Amino acid sequence: MAQTSKFDKLNNLRSQAIPFEKYFGEMDLDDNEKERRVELAKLLDDMFFYYLAMLLDDEKEEIDTRKSLKEEFRNIVSNFFKDTINEADYVYGYIDGAVDSIVDTTLKNSSDEWYTSQDRASYLAEDNTNPLANYYQDRQALLEGKTHKTWRTILDGKERHSHFIANAQEVPIGTAFNVGNSKMMFPGDLSLGAELNEIVNCRCSCFYS
Repeated sequence: MAQTSKFDKLNNLRSQAIPFEKYFGEMDLDDNEKERRVELAKLLDDMFFYYLAMLLDDEKEEIDTRKSLKEEFRNIVSNFFKDTINEADYVYGYIDGAVDSIVDTTLKNSSDEWYTSQDRASYLAEDNTNPLANYYQDRQALLEGKTHKTWRTILDGKERHSHFIANAQEVPIGTAFNVGNSKMMFPGDLSLGAELNEIVNCRCSCFYS
């Protein structure tokens, strides 16, 4: 319930999407990882826009639409990261919470065209790509035998103070980072009860060694 509540707050924060190449291009990632995130975001963008339109067309089909969106979201993510350790409980829990919030928030704001717009679909794609990509990057590092991870913040004057302080924090790979008053295994991690203000629009990444 707590995680779903956080998703609901995230999805009520109206914002404009940034072109994927610019959004991910500014992150402290290697070129291959940037390209992977752009690719995933494009897949999620198309998916979200399709299902947002379905909700707008017929609210009576909300239950089936919610179920179908969860299934497609799971399939896209599982297929995209098929060569990486896949802990289904975490991924499916994340996706279920995200979809429930997206659907509920869309229906609550059905009179506002932005909530079913292409811009919102792109914003949702960005917002969901990073936490999932960070999770899988963490799983991949474990698979490769990495032992430590370092929090990396984009220091461009737009970063929040707690993330500025977290920059260059190094911990063993199985240990959580301390970011403000929150603990996170990686940027965007909701599993340990991170505060909302440490998650929203986070552009941070991890370096594994």
